[in-house]
Amino acid sequence: MRIKTESGLTLVELIIAIVLCSVAMAAAMAGYNFLFVQIKSNMERGNAGLQIAYAMENIRLHTLSAVRVKDGYTLNEDDLPDSLNRTDFCFEGEGDIYNITPNNYSNNLDYCYYLDAGGNLMLNATNTTGVITETLVDGKYKPGITFSYVPMNEPNVLTVAITANITTGRSDTQVSKKESMRLWFTNVKE
Repeated sequence: MRIKTESGLTLVELIIAIVLCSVAMAAAMAGYNFLFVQIKSNMERGNAGLQIAYAMENIRLHTLSAVRVKDGYTLNEDDLPDSLNRTDFCFEGEGDIYNITPNNYSNNLDYCYYLDAGGNLMLNATNTTGVITETLVDGKYKPGITFSYVPMNEPNVLTVAITANITTGRSDTQVSKKESMRLWFTNVKE
């Protein structure tokens, strides 16, 4: 005589399998979301860092060929301490930073670095034919810039600090860079 055996899942076994699968899926989704947020945060931080590095290099290259600080932008130790720190800076420099012609002012440009109304860090290069405008750091990073002269420092050394704020879903991060630059042909301090 043969005994019949039935194989299959009971209701309890089926419920346990569904619960275990749900826990595994929830863990996988949480891991995916965490990884995605970290990747996005690192990409934004890297992008802001690249924009700051580009802006700093742009300022450094143009200040090397500066011939005159524009009126109202010199930093004076005798005035209030606020005059030693500016959020904008304008000077006259060579139009072609790789071809410096100290005795020829016809190819010079007026360079201005500032924050515009949209919060972008901007460069305006102006000559008699027009204005060239370039965004150096995007406004979504809420950039800040400070041009300063350190008292007792050489008169033609300018310190530039640029910051950017990155806001991602979970945390805020600030990326910053500070550098001293020499204006070879002019003094930033009077």
